[in-house]
Amino acid sequence: MIAAGFAPIYEDLSWDDPAMERVTQAIEHILTHQEPHPAMVLDRFHNVLKFNKGAAALFAWTGVRFPTGAAPNAVRAIFDQSYGLRDCIVGFDGLARETLARLRTEADVDPGLRDFVAEMESLCGKSRRLDEGGANNPVALPIHFKRGTTDLRYFLTITTLGTPLDVTAQELRIESYFPIDAETEAFGERAALEAR
Repeated sequence: MIAAGFAPIYEDLSWDDPAMERVTQAIEHILTHQEPHPAMVLDRFHNVLKFNKGAAALFAWTGVRFPTGAAPNAVRAIFDQSYGLRDCIVGFDGLARETLARLRTEADVDPGLRDFVAEMESLCGKSRRLDEGGANNPVALPIHFKRGTTDLRYFLTITTLGTPLDVTAQELRIESYFPIDAETEAFGERAALEAR
C-alpha cells in the first residue's frame, strides 16, 4: 500500500510497542492459565517469542539444544537433528508429514514462507518420502515424546488473535500442549512443584 502511495490498512508495530500492551497482557494471561502444561507464542515463521514455565520444563526434559543468539524456531527444532529433539519424538514421520502439510498450506496463503518450507523439507531428507500421501489433518495434532522410561503424550492447538488491526498481532499464534494421559498430566504437575 505504501509503495502505491496509500496509507497502510494495518499498522505494523513491534512486539514491545506500548500500543501492544493489551495484546501482550492477553497473551500472558493465556500462557499463565495453560500452566503447568506447555504453551508458547510463535511468529509467522514459527520463531518462539515467548513461552511459559510448562514449556521450559518440557524443553529441559527433552534436552533440546537451541542455538544461542537467535530466537528458537519450533518447527526447526522438530526437523533439525542437531537440536536433539527429534530423538525424543515417537512417530516422527507422521508428525513431520502433518507439520509439512500445514506449512505448505500456510505458504499458499503467504508466499514469504516458501523458502522456510523448502528448508524444512530439506531437513527431513528426500529419503523419508514425507511428500507422499495426503495429510490426515486432525483437529488437534498429537505429539508423543519418549525419554528413558517416560512417555509424554500431548495434543497441540494453535490459537490466533481474532480481528486484529495490526500486522504483528495478526501473525502471532499461541501453540498450547494439552496432556492426553495421566502420565503426561502428572509430569506437568511435578514440574510445577519443582519450579516453586
